[in-house]
Amino acid sequence: MQIAATHWGISDAWPQLIKDIVALPLLLAMSVRIEELFTSWRYLSMVGTIYWSMDICLSFFTGYYHKGSLVSDVPKIAWVYFKSWFLIDLFLTALDISVELGADLGEAFVAVRFLRFLRFIRLLRWDKFSQISVFFQDQFDSPAASLEFSLLVVMIVMMLLEHVIACCWFGLGRMDSPTGTWLTKSIVADGSFVNQYTYSLRWALSQLGIGSTEIEAITEAEGYYSVAVAFVSIIIFATVLSSMTSLVTALHSRRTEEKRQFGMLKRFLRQSRIPKGLNERIMRFLRYAYHEKALTAQDYPTILDLLSKPLQAELDFARYKAYIFSVPFLEHLHSSAAGLHAGRVLQEIARKAVFLVDAAEAEIVFCSGGMADACFVTIDGSLKYTQGESCTEAIAAGVLISEMCFWTYWHHVGDLISVTFSKLAKLDAETVCKCISPAVELQNEASRYARRYVDALNMEEELSDIWMCPESYLAVYSGALALGCFTTSGKG
Repeated sequence: MQIAATHWGISDAWPQLIKDIVALPLLLAMSVRIEELFTSWRYLSMVGTIYWSMDICLSFFTGYYHKGSLVSDVPKIAWVYFKSWFLIDLFLTALDISVELGADLGEAFVAVRFLRFLRFIRLLRWDKFSQISVFFQDQFDSPAASLEFSLLVVMIVMMLLEHVIACCWFGLGRMDSPTGTWLTKSIVADGSFVNQYTYSLRWALSQLGIGSTEIEAITEAEGYYSVAVAFVSIIIFATVLSSMTSLVTALHSRRTEEKRQFGMLKRFLRQSRIPKGLNERIMRFLRYAYHEKALTAQDYPTILDLLSKPLQAELDFARYKAYIFSVPFLEHLHSSAAGLHAGRVLQEIARKAVFLVDAAEAEIVFCSGGMADACFVTIDGSLKYTQGESCTEAIAAGVLISEMCFWTYWHHVGDLISVTFSKLAKLDAETVCKCISPAVELQNEASRYARRYVDALNMEEELSDIWMCPESYLAVYSGALALGCFTTSGKG
């Protein structure tokens, strides 16, 4: 049985919670039958009951984190659930089922009204809304989008609180009183339900200082409630205002910084009398690079500095292993029985030798005759490889280029040009040599691999930077491959 580390239905729970927070105050304070207003509400209620029933069962198998470690032991999970949400979930779900049965039996079910009142306790589940908001916020890669979502959550929570306050105020207005209530004295006393509700909502918002209203408390209960809401509104207003201010300020500062940087860039290029064509290329590339960085959230979290060096190496290897395994030799090394030492070497390579580089439009990544000091793996964008004037080849994503610089001294025999904005992974050959040099056994295996590789390369009549050694030619070493840069030609 699979154990999940996060709640199984956290992305599906929010509609049920929103439905409860909207409907339950109406049921409690206004005695409104939602089923009469919305014909599909009964089916939504049944779906919600089934959902929360399944939630109880699956919560016994949903793992949790304790002091950073994942707990997947079912008895421990069940015990923690028993001590936290089990009794509340069981009571509320049984209440939902009872109400559904009571609705089926009609008003003859003696406790149906009392059960509808108790359904208000379901708002205890609202505590899970914070988990849901964090879950959705983590789905955004862009910091700006995450800030905008946080701002939206603050506004939703504020409106839901105002909805509850308005419903309670509406309920007080519908109570019987010999002196009348605020509702019977208002101009909407004979209005529709929607008109009366919006009137109540306007009163609730006015307590926050948003607009004004002529509605005043008439009965003693309304007076007490108005005083209580006034104090609560102060807290809500201060909390919401501070949260929205900080979020808007952070969002505004990001956009202002972007405008400031590009404004300075435009002045610099203009004062330096940069030609128009080059000016436009620089602007396009920097806009691409700036927004690409914001989209992929490449800002290094400072909390990662607390990681141990071995764990940091594992993290880097997990990030870059797709590019490392593009080199057939390194992929064989990982899949072979080379032991933990080879794994540590690969992690060291990922930590020190792999770099992500961006290429602008029409940018030359390398040109013919230049000394190759690294190999490249294409990630995104459009590139072309040209040899002379006749041989041009489009390079797709995931192509390994200039692998031979690992095994012998190599001068590029063609030109690699970025047609559009492109991203590549660069594996530095000299750094790879330094990572492997302390491991004598791996160095010897690499030397044998290099001889085989260079022999195959020498058999080619036409050389190319994107040439790949046939697997069949190197199959004799596939069971004992390990990384190295040492060849009979003297490299390393």
